Amino acid sequence: MNFYRFKVAVDPSCQQISVQKTKSETTHMKRHHIMPPKLIHIDFNHHESLIQKVYYDLLLPTFSISEIDSLDDFVSEISGTHPRVLLYCFVSVSSSSNTITAASIYEYFYESDCLIYSYLLVHPSLSKQSGRGRVVADFAYRKIRSLRPYSPIFVEMHNPLHDYEENDVMDPYLRVRMFQRMG
Repeated sequence: MNFYRFKVAVDPSCQQISVQKTKSETTHMKRHHIMPPKLIHIDFNHHESLIQKVYYDLLLPTFSISEIDSLDDFVSEISGTHPRVLLYCFVSVSSSSNTITAASIYEYFYESDCLIYSYLLVHPSLSKQSGRGRVVADFAYRKIRSLRPYSPIFVEMHNPLHDYEENDVMDPYLRVRMFQRMG
């Protein structure tokens, strides 16, 4: 599985090329004097304000209220007090500004022992091609596989061959390609 490899767009000013994920992150960050992000698994041990930041800074600006749970449900799902669902929330935090730059969220369903990869979020102020999503997605996948090694992971998406009245948050063709690369 090629999950840990990804292509970096060639940027003439930086002369980036396709390389291993860790080498690319390190090289890009050194070239631009960027501190590597902190990668965190948010769970019941974290303060509720951090959970609220994910909800208000990433989820609400990206999805309509009909597509996400209430804040109370979100908190109970992350804290493990919800009766049916446990959320695994992984975030990338900027080392320089302590801003949550991206998040990857899986829903684990107790009864069926399965996961849904629900959200890959990038802070609205950042470019979707910043690489922040890929960094947190890779981290989250490795962690979820260590926490739930035998639970199947499902994804949900619009059919790219169908025209929908509403615009999707992400181009359905790009979403299919992203999930294909993830294995």
